[in-house]
Formats: sequence, C-alpha cells, structure tokens
Amino acid sequence: MLLAFKNLNSNVLENLSDDKLISWELKHEMIDKLDKIFTQLREKNINSLTYQESKCKYCYPNAPVYKFYDKKSGYVIGSYVITETDDQYIFEECKNNPIPDGEKGLPF
Repeated sequence: MLLAFKNLNSNVLENLSDDKLISWELKHEMIDKLDKIFTQLREKNINSLTYQESKCKYCYPNAPVYKFYDKKSGYVIGSYVITETDDQYIFEECKNNPIPDGEKGLPF
C-alpha cells in the first residue's frame, strides 16, 4: 500500500491476497477507489508522494499511521492507517488531529 501511494500506482496492489478484504472492500473495489485518487493527484501535477510515519492511539492503537504529502509543494493528501490483520488489510483515513509533543492525551 505504501508503494502504491509513493508512486501513485495501484498496480502493486494486484499482488495482495484475494482472500482478504481491504477495509471491508474487495480488492478490485479498493484499486478502483485509489485509481480515482491517484488520477486527481496527477491532474494537479503531483507524480509521487512522500510519507511520514506516526501512530494514532485512538481507533487502531497498534497500527502505524502514514501522512502522505507532495514533497515539492507540501500539499498534504491525508493520513491513513495501513496495517494487516488475520482476515483483512486495513486502509482507512485517520482524521484525528495530532496533539503537540508534551501534551497528555489522545490520539497521537
């Protein structure tokens, strides 16, 4: 999933297991959804993304969260929880706002 976002290319997702859902969707449904996102980004002249890893301690406290952005423009497309369980791949947008360092509480 990281490679797909980094290169704005969903073809790498073809290698994922057909037996597992991706956030409650079939693999081809997720690929279609990502292709639309990637097309919109390329229309904005964004051809690759960089990411920064963090953790959200709210919905998926044991899963990494990746903030994807265009390094050239600084344009942030969003933060996503990306992980794998026994029965599915989890790929969900994390809409929680980070808490600055030094503060107690959730989500980051």
